[in-house]
Amino acid sequence: MKPRTSHTSAVVLLGLLALAGCGPSQERTNSIVVAVGGGEWADANMKAYVAPFERETGIRVVPVRDDLELSRLKLMEETGQVDVDVGNLGAVQAMQAARLGYLTPIDYTVFDPTELQGLSGEPRKQWGVGSLYYAIVIGFDTSGVGPRPKSWADIWNVKLFPGPRTFMNGRVGTGPIEEALIADGVPPDKLYPLDLDRAFAKLDQIKPQVIKWWNAGSEGEQLFRDRQVRVGELYDARLAALKAAGKPVDFTYDQGKRLIDYWIIPKGAPNAEAAQKFIAFVTRAKQQAAFVSLMPYGPTNQRAFALVPERLARQLPSHPENLKRQFAQDHEWYAALQPDGRSNLDHVIDRWNRWVTQ
Repeated sequence: MKPRTSHTSAVVLLGLLALAGCGPSQERTNSIVVAVGGGEWADANMKAYVAPFERETGIRVVPVRDDLELSRLKLMEETGQVDVDVGNLGAVQAMQAARLGYLTPIDYTVFDPTELQGLSGEPRKQWGVGSLYYAIVIGFDTSGVGPRPKSWADIWNVKLFPGPRTFMNGRVGTGPIEEALIADGVPPDKLYPLDLDRAFAKLDQIKPQVIKWWNAGSEGEQLFRDRQVRVGELYDARLAALKAAGKPVDFTYDQGKRLIDYWIIPKGAPNAEAAQKFIAFVTRAKQQAAFVSLMPYGPTNQRAFALVPERLARQLPSHPENLKRQFAQDHEWYAALQPDGRSNLDHVIDRWNRWVTQ
C-alpha cells in the first residue's frame, strides 16, 4: 500500500550481508542493513539519510535498494534468518506485523526530546516511527477548456467531465473504495466501517470509463503524461512532478486520501541498537527537510516545515493547510481481524479481485 512497488529476493539480501562481513545471524557491531526502497526514492533516502548518518555516527549502512514487505518479515520470523535491521512499511502492513510479533519496539529514549515534540500523534507508535506522508488525489488534464474537478463526485460525473479515467488497482487493498463512497455521498468522516456493497455499486458506474487500474504509480503517471486520461487518481508526488515538468496536469488535495509509512525494526535484528539510532536520526526535522527537497512527500516531523521553503511546504500533503482538505485512511480498520481470523484488508482484496475480473 505504497507509492513504490518492488520485490526483494533472499539472494540479494544475503549477498549484501556478505558485503557487510557477516552472516544473517551474526552480530554486526558497526554496520546496519537498511531497506532503502528503489528508484528515486532510494536515491533520496541515500542522500538525505544514509550518507549524513554514516558521517555523524561512523556506522556503516549497507543499503538494500528495494522495499521490505510483510511477507519478508514473516519469512525472517519463521526461519530465524533476520537479514535486515531497518525497513519501511505502509501503515496497515506495519500494524499487522506488530500484531504478529514481527517488530522490535522503538526505544524513544534515544530520541532528542525536541524532535519528539514534532513527531507527536500518528507518526509515533510503539512499533514504528512515521517516515513520510503521501496522498492519493484527484488529478486532471489542464489542456482543455471547462471546469476543473474538485471532488470525487466530479470524477464520477462523466457528462461534465467526459473522457477516459484511471484509478489505483485494489489488488493490494488501497483501491478507490473510499473514493467511491465519497462520490456516492458518504461524508469523509463517516467512511468507516466501509460499506463495501455500496462502494462496489458505485464503482460499477465508473468501470466502463476506466482504461487502466494502475498497479505502480509510474503507470498512472505515464497515462497522465501521455494524455491518455483526462481525469483520475494518482499519488500527489507523481502529479506534482508532472506539473513541475511543465506537463498540462494539475491536482487538488480536496478529498485526498492521506496515507503514512513507518520506519520499523524487525524482531531479532542483529544490530537493533544501531537501528534505533538510525530511525532517531532520519526522523529529525533537519533530515526530513532535506529529504522532501529531493522527493515531495510530506514530513512526519512537523518541525521540518520551519526548514522547508514556504512555496514547497504548501505543496506537501502534511502541510497543516493541506491536512485539513484530506481524510486519513483508517489503517486500524484495515488491519483489524474478522471472526474468521483474516483482516478487513484481506476481505477487501478478495472482494476487489472478484469484482475487477467480472
